[in-house]
Amino acid sequence: MRSTFAGLELAKNALATYQYAIDTTGHNISNAGTKGYTRQVSNLATTMPNVISSLGNDVSIGSGVTIESITRIRDIFIDRQFRWETSKHDYWEEKLYFQSNIEALFNEPTDDSLHNDLNKFWVAWSELSKDPENSGARAVVLARGQTLVDSFHRIAQQITDLQNDLKIKIQSQVDLINQYATQIKNLNMQIKRAEVAGDIPNDLYDARDQLVDELSKIISVRVTETSDPNFTDRHVGIFKIEIASEVAADQVLVNDDQVWQLQGDGTGSPSSFSLVDSSGSSTPLIFETPDGNITQMGSLAAEIELLNSYLPEIWNKLDELVKNLASKINEIYIDNSSNPDPPPFFISSDGSEISLNNIAINSGITEDNLRTGYSSNTEDGGNVGDGSIASDIAALAGIFGESYGALIAKIGTDVQQSDRMTKGEAVLLNQLLNQKESVAGVSLDEEMTNLIKFQKSYVASARIVTLIDDMLEKIINGMGITR
Repeated sequence: MRSTFAGLELAKNALATYQYAIDTTGHNISNAGTKGYTRQVSNLATTMPNVISSLGNDVSIGSGVTIESITRIRDIFIDRQFRWETSKHDYWEEKLYFQSNIEALFNEPTDDSLHNDLNKFWVAWSELSKDPENSGARAVVLARGQTLVDSFHRIAQQITDLQNDLKIKIQSQVDLINQYATQIKNLNMQIKRAEVAGDIPNDLYDARDQLVDELSKIISVRVTETSDPNFTDRHVGIFKIEIASEVAADQVLVNDDQVWQLQGDGTGSPSSFSLVDSSGSSTPLIFETPDGNITQMGSLAAEIELLNSYLPEIWNKLDELVKNLASKINEIYIDNSSNPDPPPFFISSDGSEISLNNIAINSGITEDNLRTGYSSNTEDGGNVGDGSIASDIAALAGIFGESYGALIAKIGTDVQQSDRMTKGEAVLLNQLLNQKESVAGVSLDEEMTNLIKFQKSYVASARIVTLIDDMLEKIINGMGITR
């Protein structure tokens, strides 16, 4: 026979169940603005029915409702796409930031630009060719030359400073990756303890996913979740993170309770990075496969590329321009001199080969002995000439103007490409974010609807308790009483 109090037990379970459902809904509402929070749902299930015998037959009578689990609503595919596009976006965004800084080094087009300094230098020689005996014109040539040299030195120093900044930034990013890895490993252990106990620690899952999302801004990540084979009666997960794209594998950063530390030698060279485990064993971190496929995105990959490829390319092009400029001018300047060992116009300040950061005007050249032409009425071919040297040097303007213009055009094109890619990735990332929010985000309207639904169910369950109480009251205190 069914227990007299079975109905109260049924109503009690319903009250507890809908109280938990209301609490879960309140938890969602409270965290509607929390970054990284995933909407949780209460999964209701019927309890095991009571079986009674009636007229020789077994009859199942429902025993109520319970919360089977409280789970997050996530789409693993969207998460994967979101993290990959995040890495691509931050890769291009970081390139855009530093390439814009490089473009700003040249101050084009302004009065303080290298292009303007070059133009003034050529114009000074051109004006001198018209009046080679004019001491003022000679002084202007030397002054414009010194300004040009100073501009070369300024740009060289700024590129060096930018390289040093990138090295510091890269090390900071490496440290941050290692911090995230350690935090994820610790969360793995907390989550596993909860799962072993049969719990579903949704808020810990959110904390771990948020760290992975932040990690994907710095470097490409690939997440693999599998079940621990040691537990067959419940789900206990193994959470693994590899830092690579689809074309590279076995670059593990975190695997369950194991963590690898990313290390480099401080130079920022791609070949200097490796993943080191607790035993000291290291695995090289691959940034590019032999066939040229990029295996890493994210801001770190951009910084490494800028430091090791892009800035050296800019430096080499400028250095080549400086060497050619000095060589051509010196060749013209010392040609046909009556002096058996004529001093060059440009020299190296440290005695080595002339380069971007050491080019200097020969300190022995003054207004008085500056050569202006191949013919002269002086013994050393110095202070008076026909202006032919100045004219030939001024004629170099077109050659070097074109060379410098090509360099500035390249930088400008690179900035435009990075800007275009950043904006394109931002649009795609925003679309994925909207998809992610449509699945995992909290809708206050939906939660308010759920709140009303669960509240009504709670009230109805309470009415069952009241009804059964009245029935028992009648049975206990009212039956058998005569008036």
